[in-house]
Amino acid sequence: MIHRREFLAAGAAAVVPDVPRSAHLRVARASDDLDGVTAFYRDGLGFEVLYSFKDHEGFDGVMLGRAAYHDSYVLAETDARLFGGTAPTREAVVRHMHRYAAAQAAHGTPLRAIARHLLGLYQGRPGARLWRRMLSDAQALAANDHGLLLDALERVEGQVEVVAA
Repeated sequence: MIHRREFLAAGAAAVVPDVPRSAHLRVARASDDLDGVTAFYRDGLGFEVLYSFKDHEGFDGVMLGRAAYHDSYVLAETDARLFGGTAPTREAVVRHMHRYAAAQAAHGTPLRAIARHLLGLYQGRPGARLWRRMLSDAQALAANDHGLLLDALERVEGQVEVVAA
C-alpha cells in the first residue's frame, strides 16, 4: 500500500488534486505491456481509469478503481474471473462480514468502520436503497451491534437464518 501522502510527495498533487485524504493506493502489478494490462482491467473487468502518467521518475502508470467503492460486489466477481471458481453470493459475503464484524468488535472496532465498506454491495439491485439506509443509520450503528448486518440482509433478501458466529 502506498499512502496518499507518499503518492503526493511524488508530485501527483498538482495533477490529481481531488485524491481524498483517506486514499490508499495499491501497486497491483508491474508490467512491460501497460496498454495491454490497462485494456484487460478497463475493458475486460470494467475498472475505471482514474489517472495515467508517462515517464514519472522513469515509470509509466495507471490508476484504476472506484468501481469497488460504489459496487463492492465487483471484488467478488473480479476474484472469480481472475482466479477461477464462482463468486460467493451477496448473502455469503454478508454472513462472512457478520462473523468478521463480531470478531473485530471484540477488539474495539466500531461496526461503522466495517459497514461503510459494504454500502455498495447491493448496488443496482432491488433493495439497494434499503440496504444503504439500514447500514447508514446513525442510531443503529451507534449501538455497535453486528447483528445489523443480518437484519439488513433479512430485509433486503427476505430470508436469513442466523448462524452462530
